[in-house]
Amino acid sequence: MDVVCASGDRVRLRDASAYLKAKKANEGASIAEQLKNASLEYSPKVAENAPAKKAYLEKRRQYLQRRQEEKMYNKMLGKLDGPKGDADMQREMKSVTQHLSIGANMIAAMATAFFVAYYISSSLTSDETVRLLIGLGATIGMMIVEMVLYIARATKQEEIARRQRKKAV
Repeated sequence: MDVVCASGDRVRLRDASAYLKAKKANEGASIAEQLKNASLEYSPKVAENAPAKKAYLEKRRQYLQRRQEEKMYNKMLGKLDGPKGDADMQREMKSVTQHLSIGANMIAAMATAFFVAYYISSSLTSDETVRLLIGLGATIGMMIVEMVLYIARATKQEEIARRQRKKAV
């Protein structure tokens, strides 16, 4: 920023105080009189290293342009990778995963029922055959419970699928 005095003198803002004091000492005019018609003007800063900065900016622009082109190219190639996940295949895999987890849960529940019944029956009888039969009975009972739960879940899912098909039509 520059101070432009009423006399037309242009002085940098940081040097204005010294200039006004010197002018007051030489001419005797008060600082207030000197600044009466003065104004502040923006002086564009002259870049001393303009060519170096211009070269840097050009290099930076080229780098950013190259990155943008690579990004667009990769985006175009991304569509050529093929289907990322076929919806039907994903549904089937989800179905298989669910069925496997249900099967594992049934097996674990039946094994747990057998061992719990076998352990509890050891306090009731010392005959090994009876304990095995009680464990087998508990396993069959757990299998029936699990099958009822599986059938209820499958029925509910079929009902939900039927409602969705009905809404789609």
